[in-house]
Amino acid sequence: MVEALAEELIDLGEAELAAHLPMVTGRTDRGVGVVERLAADALRRGHAGRVRELVERVPGPSRSFELELLAAAAALGLSVVASEAGDCASLATLQRLVATARSHGEGAELRARALLASQLRLAGDPRLFDWCSAALGRDLGDPPDPASAPPDWLISNGATPHERWAAAELARFAGQALVLAGGGQVVARGRRLVGIALDLLDRAGWDSTSQRAWWAYMEVILYVRDIDEVIPLVRLAAYQLAAAEHHDGAVRLAELATLEYFADQPGRCRRTIEHAREASAATGNSISLAVLDAIQTALDATSEVSAAAAGERIDAVAARLRADGRLAPFEPFVFAELGVTLVGLGDVAAAERMLAAPSLRSTPRSTRPRRGCAAGGLPPWSLRRGTRAMVGRSWSAFAPTPSPRDATGW
Repeated sequence: MVEALAEELIDLGEAELAAHLPMVTGRTDRGVGVVERLAADALRRGHAGRVRELVERVPGPSRSFELELLAAAAALGLSVVASEAGDCASLATLQRLVATARSHGEGAELRARALLASQLRLAGDPRLFDWCSAALGRDLGDPPDPASAPPDWLISNGATPHERWAAAELARFAGQALVLAGGGQVVARGRRLVGIALDLLDRAGWDSTSQRAWWAYMEVILYVRDIDEVIPLVRLAAYQLAAAEHHDGAVRLAELATLEYFADQPGRCRRTIEHAREASAATGNSISLAVLDAIQTALDATSEVSAAAAGERIDAVAARLRADGRLAPFEPFVFAELGVTLVGLGDVAAAERMLAAPSLRSTPRSTRPRRGCAAGGLPPWSLRRGTRAMVGRSWSAFAPTPSPRDATGW
């Protein structure tokens, strides 16, 4: 009776009442299926915060394995650290979900493996590429062209939408590892793999706006598309996501602000930074705030009273970046640009100290960011016109030479 009434409420557009009904009647065990349906729908819409609210209404002992998967996906979607997520997205918890998923079928295991891959990606773990290949049961190192790839190349046509999403994410993560770690043909293979992943999302009925905006941004970073061509595309997608309160909205806006900064569009960049902060507050996804502060600092540095004042702000931004291990892979990119800013302020000595920081030189090879494309080995933060050569020389002091075999780190 409880489930039937809840389903009727959903059909009438009263999802909130439907979610509360099993709890207020004391029949949480009969209402788990309703919460699963609502949470899965919220996740597809990009409302990870809503997913967490729904899952938290179900007492721990009554939560199904499906709700555990959804809770972990929501926590990863919001980029929350494990302590904020009640450990539902910690490495240990995700490993447990993978082990437990085997008793729930191949589809559940694939989804759990995709979630663990997302955590490995955030951590810059060198096992990412091999993990994704093993999860999909195929060699992802040499994918076919997306235009000629069979529809079931990654996963069978009979897979559920959630299973297809998982396969697409695993392929996308593996493709990202390739394009950021290799050079020449390895980058081309990574691009093909990402193209296949995005096409699979579309065929599965998932909105790929966020992933396609991310990929357009990445193609600028890889120097394979012109920044002026890509900015309007990323701007449209980022603002659409933010207007829909999608949990990726703030991150996509931060990427847009990065491109606008490189394209010498300071006015638009400042406006985008403000919108990104608003999107972060609305959705709870705060991972991009430190990067936004770095861009803001670079924009404001020339108006500081002195180079010393600008240097203090830069030091504060650097400390924030170092405090979040998930942002450590981006430190060299950010520090290179901030170093150039200090040079522009006349404080060459401070710039040299920043670029020679021991924390950068000691970054493990597998997690240190590097672009590894065929455009000369410059880092993303050298995209701003007029600074490429200077940052390239600074970068070469501590950037390792990518190897085609080293396709798991960035």
